[in-house]
Amino acid sequence: MTLLTSYSSSGYFTKSRAFVSTLFAGACTSATMWYSIFQ
Repeated sequence: MTLLTSYSSSGYFTKSRAFVSTLFAGACTSATMWYSIFQ
């Protein structure tokens, strides 16, 4: 039971970390685009 819980929580953290990094990369890309447009 403990093994299953730790496995599911680690899988959840991996997914959320991938989501956060994707969001961060998208924000950086859009910020660079807006900066190059308005420069």
